[in-house]
Amino acid sequence: MSNENKSNCLTITMNELDKVLDFTAESRLPVVIWGVKAVGKTTFVKDFAQKNGYRLVTLHLATQDVVDLIGMMAKVAEETDTKKLQELFDKSTLGTDLTDSEFEWVRSTIYNNKLKTVWTRPEWLSNDANNKTLYFLDEFNRGNKFVMAAMLPFLNEGKLHSHEIGPNDVVVAACNPSTGKYSVNDAFEHDEALKDRCGHIILSPTKEEFLDYASNKIDATTLSVLKKHSKFIELETFDLPFKIEPSRRSIVNVMTHIAKKSERWIRTNGRLVLGTYLGTEFLNLWWETRFQKDQYLEIDDLIHFDNNRQKIVDSIRAVINGNDTVKTDIYESSIDTIVQWVEQDYKDGSTRIEWLLKYFALDFIPKDSVVAMLSKVDTLKNPYLVESFYDSNLLNYLPELQSIDNFNKSLKEATK
Repeated sequence: MSNENKSNCLTITMNELDKVLDFTAESRLPVVIWGVKAVGKTTFVKDFAQKNGYRLVTLHLATQDVVDLIGMMAKVAEETDTKKLQELFDKSTLGTDLTDSEFEWVRSTIYNNKLKTVWTRPEWLSNDANNKTLYFLDEFNRGNKFVMAAMLPFLNEGKLHSHEIGPNDVVVAACNPSTGKYSVNDAFEHDEALKDRCGHIILSPTKEEFLDYASNKIDATTLSVLKKHSKFIELETFDLPFKIEPSRRSIVNVMTHIAKKSERWIRTNGRLVLGTYLGTEFLNLWWETRFQKDQYLEIDDLIHFDNNRQKIVDSIRAVINGNDTVKTDIYESSIDTIVQWVEQDYKDGSTRIEWLLKYFALDFIPKDSVVAMLSKVDTLKNPYLVESFYDSNLLNYLPELQSIDNFNKSLKEATK
């Protein structure tokens, strides 16, 4: 999974970022994506918004002035229908002509009442509560100090003056590292509200993720060169300029959502979310405390089967009356983890699954349970998985597979 560093921040892949943003969108707790130039921050957020039905509003803070962002000041009456006035000012700001009656109502209201100054809603800020918008604040820490002063409350709380984002909207920011190669605003790094109310992750796609992304955009020769000489696509490593430390507020904000999640969700996504919003120190303490009485297996344990064989065996094997058997709860949890991995991450045959075959081939694992698991996987219609089983010798251990009609059909289809 993700890596840790001295700032308590996770370094995660594209696939892991997708899971973090799912939580961000659901909880509406903002997140800051840190990454070097051209690492894929903007492209990924655009794809995420499109995939999940968000209207995307991208603000490039490095190139915008504060007057472009915060809207206009206007005079309105203190004792009148301010909501109607605001709607008409918004309408006028968007370039829509007022009718004669609307104009006369505004004029008479202003002249007959005491006036006060308000900020009109800027054009980029949606006023449609029926749709959902993802506000992407790109190059956040490259904006000038006035831009940052104006937009920090928007990032932290979704507020701009008296205006707020809609109930289904979400705010995501992207920052460049302060490594000397980028002109960044250091004041951003010392804002306690920023560190307290936002999640922080460092994005570092794997080489495989980059090559998969590039395969539809570059020619085969270039792709071959990059595969053989990966130094051309190496990413700069860096650490955050501050340490992520949870506060009373951030702990409550995050754990209120975590408390509603299923055990399976926590085991699959919990480490990513806790590390993003509360830092790796808190994550490790929480994880150790929660799971100290068991040894549940994570997908990384299984994928690296050869290195973790003894841990895996100790986790799932029990001895009853001198006979080896499995700890049912832990074993069934591992099956759920494998099925979810197949569904979400096993997209093609490029990732071999020898680890899975070795896991199922353990002597004390009941082979009928493997058949049941394969029945679940078969409903996912994944020919690559079927073919991998066909190429292995595991089928020799599982004659029960012959009883699964759909599996045999998929097998025939995959091996034509």
